[in-house]
Amino acid sequence: MGKGRTQMEVGADGVALITIENPPVNALSPDVLLNLKENYEEVMRRDDVKAIVLTGARGKFSGGADISSFKEGEGDSPRNSSMSIEFLTDILEGGRKPSVAAIDGVALGGGLEIAMACHSRISTSSALLGLPELQLGIIPGLGGIVPGISDLGLTPRNISKVGILGGGLMGSGIATALILSNQRVILKEVNDNFLQAGVGRVKANLQSRVKKGTMTQENFEKALSLLTGVLDYEQFGDVDMVIEAVIEKVDLKQQIFADLEKYCPPHCILATNTSTIDLNLIGESTKSQNRIVGAHFFSPAHIMPLLEIVRTHNTSPQVVVDLLAVGKKIHKTPIVVGNCTGFAVNRMFFPYTQSALLLVDRGLDVYKIDQAITKFGMPMGPFRLADLVGFGVAVATILQYLQSYPERCYRSELMKLMLDDKRTGESSRKGFYLYDDRRKATPDPEIGKYIEKSRNMAGVEADPQLMKLPDKDIVEMIFLPVVNEACRVLDEGIAVKASDLDIASIMGMGFPSFRGGLMFWADSLGAKYIHKTLEQWALTYGNFFKPSSYLAERAAKGIPLGAPVNQASSRL
Repeated sequence: MGKGRTQMEVGADGVALITIENPPVNALSPDVLLNLKENYEEVMRRDDVKAIVLTGARGKFSGGADISSFKEGEGDSPRNSSMSIEFLTDILEGGRKPSVAAIDGVALGGGLEIAMACHSRISTSSALLGLPELQLGIIPGLGGIVPGISDLGLTPRNISKVGILGGGLMGSGIATALILSNQRVILKEVNDNFLQAGVGRVKANLQSRVKKGTMTQENFEKALSLLTGVLDYEQFGDVDMVIEAVIEKVDLKQQIFADLEKYCPPHCILATNTSTIDLNLIGESTKSQNRIVGAHFFSPAHIMPLLEIVRTHNTSPQVVVDLLAVGKKIHKTPIVVGNCTGFAVNRMFFPYTQSALLLVDRGLDVYKIDQAITKFGMPMGPFRLADLVGFGVAVATILQYLQSYPERCYRSELMKLMLDDKRTGESSRKGFYLYDDRRKATPDPEIGKYIEKSRNMAGVEADPQLMKLPDKDIVEMIFLPVVNEACRVLDEGIAVKASDLDIASIMGMGFPSFRGGLMFWADSLGAKYIHKTLEQWALTYGNFFKPSSYLAERAAKGIPLGAPVNQASSRL
């Protein structure tokens, strides 16, 4: 028996009203989609129909794809996928008669996609719109993942055993994500103390799930049995993939990759979790350039949904396909990006902390900045984030950017001064904030002396005007340089489209999802406004704020920043 239907009425004014009926939320079952397709084909043929209004019955537009159709094995069938795409692109978007979505209640997932494909939309003030599937690691595609990333005909190879080098915060998080998806893991450390600490972190991650009631004790033990801790490469002879997750030191990573080439089988994928370092630099002393790929997880790796897959000009397409399959298996949302210092996500966000440091040197209060940024919707401000990441990592990362992009970096000594005084961030209970036993952060008046010293070293004075800056201007001074760098990422072909950066900013950096992502938010301000504002700041504060050529061109031509990019030579 069919599930759901649509009803169509044509008024004397020539407007066809099409209503989705599939209680309780008007889900888009295969039958509903088929009915919609037939309705639209009919109205396109009829001379008495001039326009279409699409809505949902009983005060709800549509709650999205019908989950039960997945359970029945039909929601992701080729027939339904092709019908969904044909309906959205050819019939709705490509229809020669105007189509308006009248939204009340909810328009979620596929329901929102259908509304967006209409030529116009009108909504009640109480309607809820969203793409909840993004939180599940699913790219919107009206009922499932959008069909294949390429037409190369490659199929993923079986990855049955993964080696991880380093059991710190990142390595243990990656190991947790893998064993939770029934993946065998070999965790290597340099000594027994570090190894026991790494295994302990994995156990703590799993025990947290048991405590919350999301994992049984039996499943806890089963997952832990998939983890083996080692101190050498003896068990790496049959691994299918290795993920290096050690500290950000180029020479150390180079030595590790030279060792991996000796001990791992010829088919083994050699992945690095580096957040910043150019992959060509890491693998320059190996002969296996085609197997080297970036697998950049975001902290905490077993929770954050984004996986940034970084390919060089030499990375084999098969390796990328294999890593995409691993990402899907462990419930991550992957984006494939090109290779450069910082890749796509961290590179576009490196000005986030640097602009905050510039503002502090110029007199703005650390805690006022963090407060304005969290009020905007970020989970934490740049200084609370620096404490969480740790000053050691932050300072090493800043040095990488200074080497790669010296003409537009702001050189601040503030974190290095604090690091030299044994302030390392949350791990030492002292950073920009003080931390108690429960990791509760409180402001620390003592940081004033470090700020004063940093200001003197920078040769600048506190600016009374900046000290009075309202929250809106603080947000823009922090985020417009991020937008500017994102423009360069697109211009260079590191990322192919702005929507990838929107998803990455939300899933990797915690950019508020209700603002639509970094580039979507930027287009709400407009390229002309952003360009003019950055130009003014550049005159006062230097090249750190200088607008990119991509931004200047789009501002001059009135083209949205999120509009498609015509790359001469994409890094992908």
